[in-house]
Amino acid sequence: MNFEFRKLYRNKLFKISIFLILIYIAVISFKNINARNYYVYRNDGLSYLTGLSATKAEKKDRSSIYGKFIDEEFLSKYLSIHKDVISGKYDNLDDTSRYVKYEQKYNDIMILIAKSYAPFNSFDLNIADTLSFDDLDTFYTNRKAKLNTYLDKTEFKNYKFTDGEKNFLLKENDKLKTPIEYTYYKGWEILLSDFFISSILFAIFSNVVVSNTFTMDYSNNMNEILFATVGKKRIIKNKIKSGIWTGALMFLLPHLLYAFVILLLFGIDGFNAPIQLYQAYWNSVYNLTFLQAYLLILMLGVLITVISIILNMIVSIISKKSLISVSIVLALNFIPLVLYEGAGRVLKKILSVSMINLYNGESLLINYRPIFRIFNIYILQAYAMVPICIVIIIIFSIILNILAIRNYENYK
Repeated sequence: MNFEFRKLYRNKLFKISIFLILIYIAVISFKNINARNYYVYRNDGLSYLTGLSATKAEKKDRSSIYGKFIDEEFLSKYLSIHKDVISGKYDNLDDTSRYVKYEQKYNDIMILIAKSYAPFNSFDLNIADTLSFDDLDTFYTNRKAKLNTYLDKTEFKNYKFTDGEKNFLLKENDKLKTPIEYTYYKGWEILLSDFFISSILFAIFSNVVVSNTFTMDYSNNMNEILFATVGKKRIIKNKIKSGIWTGALMFLLPHLLYAFVILLLFGIDGFNAPIQLYQAYWNSVYNLTFLQAYLLILMLGVLITVISIILNMIVSIISKKSLISVSIVLALNFIPLVLYEGAGRVLKKILSVSMINLYNGESLLINYRPIFRIFNIYILQAYAMVPICIVIIIIFSIILNILAIRNYENYK
């Protein structure tokens, strides 16, 4: 198998792909650093910070509220400050200075309030203006009440939740831990937000490199020599292993490298905090921490990449052209994006195994459908796809092995 690995790693496509991946990681890391901004209020006025200086200032400014639980007492403290601000108590300051001095460090809390008290899946930053202190005891229960209303809607196109699915989702919501402990989590927010685009890019490079696994020997007429000296079945087995391992590692290692860089720059803070602390996941019913959520979507990403790699090798054996195999596999994975919205219940579940859907970790963790029912047990999509992908990999691997052996019968 080492020989097959060396052939792939010495290929120009592999070297170019690694170079471009490293460039991408450097660029997106730099972009995320520069995207951070924070105001600091001093006696001599406001200072606008960017980059790592902004991150450091943000952590320092919010250090007094990190570690506190977002309960009614905590929310009351923020709402009291907010009411003082909008009442004109601090009108001696301009709008920006007033916000920075009194409300900026509560910005995450303000956003969660905007999610909790606004209509389902909407966002209203002004809603705190109309809240009373008596409203704060429903901060967490609002989520279940609005979810229940959402599930009862009848205008869903080609999809209506069954009573069993509704009860299941409401029970999953009840499992969420409350109150949430407030902590810094920006590093994990970046990793989860960037996962989709990064995964698509890494998967494309993986498929391009692995497409040469079988076609390389066709182009240089090495098949006959290899089969005569090493043996057909052993060569095929080694090719399949090297292709799968190379493709999987070319997806996994860049993600781990990017995670290392981001967590080194922003810290691992928040790894054990529930994902609902990040406003994008406030309505999610997945009872996961940021670390668990990242590992789940990363594992799914690796599995779907392996499926793509195996399909790639199957097509390359049939077509004997790497360009054709890459084109067909990418098309098979991206076409479902167009078909998904208009699909019915059964077709949606089939299309949910497409690369474009499984790589979109943020979408997976906030969507309630499709729900899978296996042995009369309801399972959320992200969890269900793990065993489903493993079964698909086993089936496709058997097909690949059979096709490869039959294809090389003329070399006996």
